[in-house]
Amino acid sequence: MTNAWQTINTRLEDFLERGLKKNKSLFNIVGGTSGTSASFFLSQTLSKEFSELPRFVIVSSLDQALSLQHQIAFFSPFLKPHVLHPWDVSPFSGLYPSPEIRNSRSNFLYWASQAQKNDIFIAPISALLQLSAPFLSFNKRCKLWHQGDEVPTSLVQFLNSLGYESSPIVEDIGQYSLRGGIIDIFSPAEKKPVRLELFGDQIESLRTFSTTDQRSLDEISELHLAPIYEFELNDDNVEHIIKNIQDEFKTRSITPAESEEVIRSLSLKNYFPGCELLLPYCYE
Repeated sequence: MTNAWQTINTRLEDFLERGLKKNKSLFNIVGGTSGTSASFFLSQTLSKEFSELPRFVIVSSLDQALSLQHQIAFFSPFLKPHVLHPWDVSPFSGLYPSPEIRNSRSNFLYWASQAQKNDIFIAPISALLQLSAPFLSFNKRCKLWHQGDEVPTSLVQFLNSLGYESSPIVEDIGQYSLRGGIIDIFSPAEKKPVRLELFGDQIESLRTFSTTDQRSLDEISELHLAPIYEFELNDDNVEHIIKNIQDEFKTRSITPAESEEVIRSLSLKNYFPGCELLLPYCYE
């Protein structure tokens, strides 16, 4: 079994080495009817030129993307496969995108904005055909907090600007709670909510905690704080967004009440259910 494993790895090494020497940037794997061969290839190669880089994989459907994610995790627990979910509703369906999809996309974009060598990014074609925020616009809103860092003075305003909602207790992604010198927050980029203990404006400790009984769990070294929404509402862009929305409303059968509610929320820089679909009106 060991000899067969070494033989496979050697062949992968030779394949990659020859391709990279020819400056190839696209590698085709032919002959498999499932993602098993691709997941094995991505997780087991020892080529430094290949394994030292983050990887991006395009598949034809979300089901294939999720299957590939599970298979890569099976072959290698050290890799971090991320899937870009497409929006689950049409912009003109009258339905709201699910919070789960919104949070998953934020997670993907956060880690993609600072990709590391153990990251593998997987995207179905349907997700790539949908618009997302410009890289620099999204990346500047991503924060990494360590013990000893200082939080913003206007912390509530800062968290609200990222789309987080205040809650008495934190149970779901996108919520935060302030209790004296303790901040509970659940970022889309984290698997568990995090409790920050402050000394003044400085982070004294970070721990994960349970959403069921609110008890602190493991001490961690950092908090990855991702925006909840892909676009930002601020003083510099809100007028531009409102103008684009008003121009769009003129071409559609939108009731005055619906139009006024949307414009009022945007004027106050408040995120609301369904606003995820306004992304195309936020950027050129």
